[in-house]
Amino acid sequence: MESEVEELYISGCPIGIDVQAGGGGTLIDGNHVVGATTGIVVDPAAARCLVIRNQVGGGPLGSTGYSITASSSYGTIRDVSGGGDINASALGAVQAYEQLALLSGERP
Repeated sequence: MESEVEELYISGCPIGIDVQAGGGGTLIDGNHVVGATTGIVVDPAAARCLVIRNQVGGGPLGSTGYSITASSSYGTIRDVSGGGDINASALGAVQAYEQLALLSGERP
């Protein structure tokens, strides 16, 4: 099954987006997840998912921004919790396919 999860604003859930087994081939693109303990999860049995251009932030201390296994593909995950120019990081300019982890205390 191939699905799309695109351009959503998700707030106050324990898990923002959760692609489980059987959800292989899902596109997760351009979403904003705020306040989740885990922002975006892709189960190892949900192979061939593509996770790009998402933002996760505002979770409790110790929360996880992204949990994506090697069976799926994703853009670079950048921790931009320090503020300032996100293009000035050691990784260089932000590319269109990258993920952003927005707030401190989270693990990308």
